[in-house]
Amino acid sequence: MKYFLCFSILSLSSLTWAQINFPTSSTSTTRQNFKTNLDFRETLESRAGRHLLLVTLLENLNQPVSLPRFKGQIAYQLPSTLKDESTSQPLIPNRGPVAPATKTCCQLEDVPETPTLGNRQPGGKLQLQDLLGECSSAGVLSIQRGMHFRLFNNTEKQLATNLAEILLSKDSFSHLLSVTAAVRDYVNQELFREALVNIILRRDDVGMVMPMSPEFLPANVVSNTKEIIQSQTPQQENPVVDVNWNEPPYQTYDQSEPEFNLWYFREDPEANSHHLYWHSLFNNASLDRRGEFFFYMHRQMLIRYKVERLTQGLTEIKPLTPDTWDKPLPLGYFPKLGAESGTPYQGRPDNLALANLTDISLPLSLLKDWYSEIESAIKNRRVITAEGSTINLRANQGRDEGISVLGDIVEALNSVNGQLYGSLHNLGHVFIARVTDPRGRHLTNTGVMNSPATSMRDPIFYRWHQFIDDIFTDYKASLPAYTEEELSFPGVKIVQSQVTTDGKRNELHTLTDQGEVLLPGIDFGSNTTVRFRYNRLNHQPFQYNILVNSKSYAVVKAKVRIFLIPKETPNHKAPLAVEMDRFLVNLKKGNNIIKRTSSQSTVTGKRQRSLLELQEALFSGNITESELSQFEGCGWPAHLLVPRGTASGPAFSLVVMLSKLLPGDAALSADQEKVAKSAFVHCGLPGSDVPDSRPMGFPFDRPVGWRLQGRSNMAVTDVRILHQESLSD
Repeated sequence: MKYFLCFSILSLSSLTWAQINFPTSSTSTTRQNFKTNLDFRETLESRAGRHLLLVTLLENLNQPVSLPRFKGQIAYQLPSTLKDESTSQPLIPNRGPVAPATKTCCQLEDVPETPTLGNRQPGGKLQLQDLLGECSSAGVLSIQRGMHFRLFNNTEKQLATNLAEILLSKDSFSHLLSVTAAVRDYVNQELFREALVNIILRRDDVGMVMPMSPEFLPANVVSNTKEIIQSQTPQQENPVVDVNWNEPPYQTYDQSEPEFNLWYFREDPEANSHHLYWHSLFNNASLDRRGEFFFYMHRQMLIRYKVERLTQGLTEIKPLTPDTWDKPLPLGYFPKLGAESGTPYQGRPDNLALANLTDISLPLSLLKDWYSEIESAIKNRRVITAEGSTINLRANQGRDEGISVLGDIVEALNSVNGQLYGSLHNLGHVFIARVTDPRGRHLTNTGVMNSPATSMRDPIFYRWHQFIDDIFTDYKASLPAYTEEELSFPGVKIVQSQVTTDGKRNELHTLTDQGEVLLPGIDFGSNTTVRFRYNRLNHQPFQYNILVNSKSYAVVKAKVRIFLIPKETPNHKAPLAVEMDRFLVNLKKGNNIIKRTSSQSTVTGKRQRSLLELQEALFSGNITESELSQFEGCGWPAHLLVPRGTASGPAFSLVVMLSKLLPGDAALSADQEKVAKSAFVHCGLPGSDVPDSRPMGFPFDRPVGWRLQGRSNMAVTDVRILHQESLSD
C-alpha cells in the first residue's frame, strides 16, 4: 500500500518531560488536478492518470473492453491491429443505449512488433493473433472464461504471472495499456485481475493502490437491489441498499448455531479483501521476509478469531489434522455469495469428508507425505534444498533465520524444494474447496476456500489454519527460549501505562455500526451510483498514554510493542496475544510521555476503496503521491482492531513492551514518515526492508516461560472491553 495526560500517582510538576507525538496520516495536501472531462494524452502524463487507466480495465470484466466505463468517461478504442474486426459489439441485456465516451478517450496505440515474433520486416506492428499466440504458448488461455481461477493452485497462479510477464515486456506505458486492453476479453476474468495486480505492483510509473475485492455481494443481490431501487423515491440521488450478514435473507447461519455469533468477523468485506490483497502482494517471492509474513499474518488472523470465540463463549478450535481428513466435517457452510465472474460459490453441506481429487490424480495421502517431511525438517532443524544442500532452521543474533524458509515451504511459494515438501497449505485449500465434487463428475461450482477473497468466510478456514499454525508452533518451540538479555532493556522503565476511551481509563468500547461501499448503479438498473451498507463491528477511538523513564544521557531508540491478551487465555505458554501496534520512539534522559491514538496503528490498513471510489479519487485528483505509493487495503481493517466486547466487559491485559533495537536493525534506516503511513506489521513497507529486525510477534512468537510482571521495560494493565449495539444505546 499522516492531551491531556493524567497519571494520578505522579506529581507532574516535579518532573522533566520529553513528549513523543506521532504524525497523522494526512501529511500531504498536494493534489493532481484533472479537467472536468478526461483528456487521454493529459491522463497519460501523470502517475495517477496512468493508474486510473489501468484499474478501469477491472470494471465490468464480463463486458467487452470497448464499452464505455467509469460513467462514460473512458472507452478503450483498440487499434485495428489489436482487435478482431469480425466480432461485433454485443448487446447488453436490459440496458438502454450507453452514452459515448467523452471526446475520443481513449484511442490506444499500435504496438511495435517484437523481433521474436515471426519473420516480418523490422518496424512492423504487433497483431492480435500473435499476441494471443504468445498467451496460448504460456498457457494463459487454458482456463476458460467464466470459470473460477484457483489462486491456491500454484500451477494456475503461475499463469497469471506468465500473462503479467508478457504484458510487462512492452517498452512503454501506452504500449502496455494497448496489449493489456487487447487480451482482456480473451483470458479468464479472475486470471486477468490477478495479472493486472501483478503488473501494477511491479511498475514504478503507476501507484500501488488496488480497489476493494468485489466478491462480497450475495448471489441474488442484483434482483433484490433492483426491487429496492424501484421502491425508493425517484428523487434519491444515490439509492441505499442494506446487505447484512446477521439478518435474513443474507445471514449464513441460524441464530441457534454458535458460529452465527461471529458473522461480523468472517463475513466482513474489508477483512476478506485484505486477505486477497495480501496474497496478491506476497505473490512476489523477492519481498523481504515473505515466508515469515505468511506465518505471522495468518497467525494474527487466527488468534483474533480465537479471541472472538473466547469472549463470545464458543468452544476452542479443533485443528484439521491428518487423522481427521477422512472423517465427516460436522459444520458446513453456505455462503449465499455471488462471484465477480462465473457462477456463484458452492455451499458445503454438513458431514462431508475430504477425498482424493481423482480427475486430476491428486491423492489426499500426498498431503500427509508433505506434512511428514516438513515435521521431519523441523525435528532435524534443517531443510534439504532441491540441489541437495541443507539450510539450517535457526535463530541467530536475535533474528529468526529459519522462519521465512519454513513459511515459503509450508505455503508453498518460493519453496527451496517443492518436490520434497510439496504445497501443503495451498492444496489443502483446494481439497476443501472441492469437497462437494472431488471426482469432478458433476462439474459443480467451487467452494469459497478456493480463493483468498472468500476463504475466511467459512469456519473450516480456521480449523485448517490452526493445523498450519501448529507446524510453526512446533518450529518456534525448537528454538532456544528468549534470554534475559533479549527480553530486558537496562536503563529503561515503563512508569505507567494506560488506555483511554472518551475519558474512561482502561476501557475499550466496541459497537455495531455500518460500513458503506459505493458501486456503479448500471448493473442494478440505476443511472446513478448505489450505496451498499452493511452492519459491522467497530470501536470508539482510543489513546495509549505511556510514561517511560530513561537513565541514558544519550537519546535511546526503542521499539514499542503493544498487545491485548485475554485474562482467560487457555494456554499461558502460548497466550492469545493480539498485536495492536508497533512503532519506534526516541527516548531522552528522564521521563518521556508517549501518546498514541488508535488511528495511528501500524497493524491496520487504510480503508480500501471500491473501484468506483478509487476511480473518482484518481480522476478528481483527490489522492496524493504518497497515498498512491501505499498498500492501501493491505492491513487488518481498522474497525476490527479491537476484539468484540460484551455488556459485562471481558477482562484483558494490555501488555506494553519497549525493546532494544538489534545491531544493524532495519528500523535504524527506515523512513519513519513512510512507516507511520503503513500497515507494515502485516504487509511490510513498499520498496523497503521490514522496519523491525526482531522476529514477528516478539516476544510471544516462542513459548513463554518467563514472567511478564516485574520487568522494568514491560507493563501489564488490566482493561475491559465493553460492547454496545450502537452509539445511541
